[in-house]
Amino acid sequence: MRLLAPVSLASLFAGAIAVAGGCSKRATSPLSSDGGQTLVAATADAAATALPATSCHDNAGCSSDQYCVFQPGLCGKGQRAGTCQSRPAACADATFAPVCGCDAKIYDSECAARSAGVDLAVMGQCGGRMPDWIPCGKQFCNVRRDYCAIYLSDVFDLPTDHFCRPLPASCLPGDGSGHPTCDCFPAGTPCASFCGPMVTDGLPGFHLTCQGVSPPRDQTRH
Repeated sequence: MRLLAPVSLASLFAGAIAVAGGCSKRATSPLSSDGGQTLVAATADAAATALPATSCHDNAGCSSDQYCVFQPGLCGKGQRAGTCQSRPAACADATFAPVCGCDAKIYDSECAARSAGVDLAVMGQCGGRMPDWIPCGKQFCNVRRDYCAIYLSDVFDLPTDHFCRPLPASCLPGDGSGHPTCDCFPAGTPCASFCGPMVTDGLPGFHLTCQGVSPPRDQTRH
């Protein structure tokens, strides 16, 4: 049996200090000039950012400066819960682009609806008509320049897609003295065989409905 060489207690103690000192040196971060307050604040901000969004089923589950947002915009009628998001503080620069809210009211813009604490209804169905604007999902299309393209879905939790698309030159109303019909769409226009007029309190508009066809990939869901 081999005998270990005797080691003094002082040598063991010195080795332990060296190991501990090395670990401490690697784990220590330099403090900022304010004594570490900046580091503490940054850590707190990072922790707050990492917190998951609060789930909700209506605005009652959110704080007073938030509202409940649902994806994909089914106003709480889908299988997924919503999430609480902050309401916009102001909408001074928002242009007039009417939308349909989950409360079945028409708002001047997305910002105006969200500021009021109202999510947008992806399927539309807001009552009432406006001059020269046709409903198209959650938004409205200006009949002087756009038509509503509708891509039907047979899955409730993947709702029908709606897009405002530019009218071809042959369908533009001009001064409004004429009323183009669906025949104005050129041959080859997607889904033109399912074209229909849409009545407003001003000029009429058009919708083109697509069945069994997916929307182009470069389009954004509306």
